[in-house]
Amino acid sequence: MTTLDSIVAKFRNHTYAESTKKTYQNYLKSYMEFYRRINIALVPLSPLNLARYVAYLPARLQFNSINNYLSIIRLLHLEAGITSPLESFFMDSVLKGAKRVLGCTVHSKLPLTPKILNEIFTLLSLSSSKDLCFWAACLVAFFSFLRKSNLFAPSLSAFDPLRQLSRKISLFMQRVSD
Repeated sequence: MTTLDSIVAKFRNHTYAESTKKTYQNYLKSYMEFYRRINIALVPLSPLNLARYVAYLPARLQFNSINNYLSIIRLLHLEAGITSPLESFFMDSVLKGAKRVLGCTVHSKLPLTPKILNEIFTLLSLSSSKDLCFWAACLVAFFSFLRKSNLFAPSLSAFDPLRQLSRKISLFMQRVSD
């Protein structure tokens, strides 16, 4: 049983990608700050207190982010085996009203166009292996409709060969075989 339980724990630990875990940790930190301020229990959360949390969030966030922050409330209640207070007419009406009052902005990512690709190409020296590698990454991104984060790490220290483009495919193959 202990072996099976450790396997189950391992599976649960790998439910979310590391980036998703970090995002959820930020959401949880925000919610914990709120519940400490108004001195309520972490769960269960009443619909009224949830509505208060929705009212608390716009001080720092736009409406588009509020639903993302509310996902941690849903997860906390699911983990506790309790029905989420998000699933009610009251909360639907609060969120609909918040959307009307706060507005909903869309920040779409601009595509990598052939014109931009051509401008990049004119700046590169294909006799340089680094430039050639960068050009290959640009072409992969363009023809695969990828986001920047699929190819490049935000910093050298954050580079993960299992998530970003790498010259060594053996790491990928090792991950697949695990």
